[in-house]
Amino acid sequence: MSVEREVRWLIDGVLGDDIAMSLACLRILQDDYLPWLERSAVLRARRSGRDWARIGRLLGRSRQAVRKRFGGVAPVGALLPPSLPATEQSEVEAERRAVVAQFRRERDADDAATTGSLTAW
Repeated sequence: MSVEREVRWLIDGVLGDDIAMSLACLRILQDDYLPWLERSAVLRARRSGRDWARIGRLLGRSRQAVRKRFGGVAPVGALLPPSLPATEQSEVEAERRAVVAQFRRERDADDAATTGSLTAW
């Protein structure tokens, strides 16, 4: 699945009726995708010739803060999508993992239905 489709799916999950799914999707977006999207946007802006002052104004931050935060962004890894972080097991983490597993099953089923590769067991 493309990053764009996954982010859209996560946003739909946040706005959905299932509270556990909504919270899990929100956490994935906050922890994994939003920082990655911000880094990617800043890197693309720098590559297109925007200076730190303009990027800072557009992000509502100072030039110095943006340069300090993103000045050392490595171009090679900055545009690679994030993977879900490995964290320690706990009851909350186990529930989150179950919701994420459900998210992935539904996402894969949606992909299979879209591509016509859905097979019956």
